[in-house]
Amino acid sequence: MHDARPNARLVLVSPPVFRDTTRARERLARRDWLTRQAVEDSPVAGLTCALMCLLRRPLPPVLARAVRRVPPDVARDCVQHSWPAYRDALDALLEHNPLPAWISAPGRPTTVVLSDEDRGAPACDVLDFPHDAVDVVQLHGDHLIAATT
Repeated sequence: MHDARPNARLVLVSPPVFRDTTRARERLARRDWLTRQAVEDSPVAGLTCALMCLLRRPLPPVLARAVRRVPPDVARDCVQHSWPAYRDALDALLEHNPLPAWISAPGRPTTVVLSDEDRGAPACDVLDFPHDAVDVVQLHGDHLIAATT
């Protein structure tokens, strides 16, 4: 997609950029039980997602109060997905992610904002790429830096 505006900039916050898909899958699988099930394409992940769909109405208000690390609206919306959508998004992220090529050779001025304690999209993944064409800003925080700063 081409943007005709001469001053158009792109800002990527905690972008998921992986040089090695196998290493990314291994790291994601260590995050938590459900992520491991999803990365391994386990039938348990599909069943867990189906259960979340059954609880779609009663669960959001509980999550809005129970999950303190994210804004209530984000916590409420976390059950508004389907297993095929989640599985396909994960596959696209790991297997067909355009961000590594973009960071190496951006099509417009680009700023990448990284968090120093981000376990989901570690700064080292972006810094591992040739990124002379992008401005890199590193802040203190975790992956939810945009929601918590």
